[in-house]
Amino acid sequence: MGGLLLNTTKNKNGRLYKQVMWGMSTILRRILFYFFILVFLVLGAYLLITAQGLTFDFYNLQFVKTGALFLKFNPSDAALFLNGKPKEISRGFVIPSVLITDLRPGAYHLELRKEGYETWEKNLDVQSGVVTAATHIELWPATSTFKNVLQDPISDFWMTNKGAVLLYPDRTLHFDGVTLRGNTVAASDENSNLVVTKSGNTYFLIDLDDPETPTNLSSLFTSLETGTLNLTKAEPIQTILFHPFSGSKLLIATPKNLFSLDIKRTRLKRLLSASSTVSAAVSDNEALLLDNKGVLSVFNLLLQTINQYPLSLTHAKEMTTSPSGDTVFVLKESGELVRYDTGSRATSTIAENVKSYFLSSGEERMAFIRNDGSLGMYALKDYHSDIDITEGTTWSVALPKGTVPESFFWLSDFPNYGAVTTSNGILFLSELEERAPVNIHKLAETVKKTVPLGTTLYLLKNDGTLVETTLGE
Repeated sequence: MGGLLLNTTKNKNGRLYKQVMWGMSTILRRILFYFFILVFLVLGAYLLITAQGLTFDFYNLQFVKTGALFLKFNPSDAALFLNGKPKEISRGFVIPSVLITDLRPGAYHLELRKEGYETWEKNLDVQSGVVTAATHIELWPATSTFKNVLQDPISDFWMTNKGAVLLYPDRTLHFDGVTLRGNTVAASDENSNLVVTKSGNTYFLIDLDDPETPTNLSSLFTSLETGTLNLTKAEPIQTILFHPFSGSKLLIATPKNLFSLDIKRTRLKRLLSASSTVSAAVSDNEALLLDNKGVLSVFNLLLQTINQYPLSLTHAKEMTTSPSGDTVFVLKESGELVRYDTGSRATSTIAENVKSYFLSSGEERMAFIRNDGSLGMYALKDYHSDIDITEGTTWSVALPKGTVPESFFWLSDFPNYGAVTTSNGILFLSELEERAPVNIHKLAETVKKTVPLGTTLYLLKNDGTLVETTLGE
């Protein structure tokens, strides 16, 4: 700019004019020089600050450390919306996940959308320097696909490792085209080929590998009681349980005893006695008996030893145990659900006003339906997932208004979800966490009974139709 002024100035005061203009251009160059230095310092400082995960909070006029969101969802190609605006995301190559960084601390509303699926949404709080996770997200198909299992209507069904035992409207039991003895099932297991049926007070043991030759279990048991054990009067069968690791044995509870019956050897052994049996249960290696005085007797089926625990829990209604046998659960007639730790011998109350309860497969959570129609959850141990939950924490699941849950079961392949059947036959798949909103998917209506096997659900409808559907497809 200075050279241009020198070449174009021709008046007699040119020398003074040139000096003035040269002076102005020097000042301007200095201003620009210092300005760019300032911009460089400010920009460099800002880049350095942001590289350390800090951002400026204009509302509070201070720098704060940013947070992040870590998401895993299925289907993995769903579109993400953050506070109502679409968010471009990059997904992990090895593990289909999304990490959103440099988020100012605060509340965010997330939505995941995909055509043909119900929208998933959640309000998540992002904290300074913390990664907030939601890693069990499922978008359920807007329309579920069901396949008919049978052509004819049925009244009930029970699953075994050989298939389903069916009860037809004429009160006859059928398996694989064979009519079975009895008119209801007293005991069955999806991992066993044995099934115990019943007609009146008579029990029949049926091996589904040979369903046409049942064993009259009542007659066999009575003869062994009065013969082998020399009992003057045979006790009636009260409860039948499958032996945890012997396919040829059954555990039979009577009003005062618990027996082991070896079918192949035709042998009966008394394991435990009680003043009056309230409930019997079995763990992976123990048989348990609770009497009316609150005494818990435990027989170790491996070591052949007996332990007794005076729980002093009178007016008990039902007793179950965890598969490991470390914890016993007692439901009292008053609705109090009690937890007993056999190791520490500590007793604690899980919840009041309980109608029914359901232990998760990992033994870390308990779900329970209260008499007022609400669904509650309880942490049996420290549970680490998207949210760390400490042992003893209780929370409620926000079901749709007016919903009265009738039954519940865990979905082993979807740890953050459970299936709830209502009193009017609606089957819901519900999230089980407190973070709102709770995403709930109505899977089916007019459902009478549901049995899960892995990701497959078998549903008996009110009209007698038996259908199946697969989750996660």
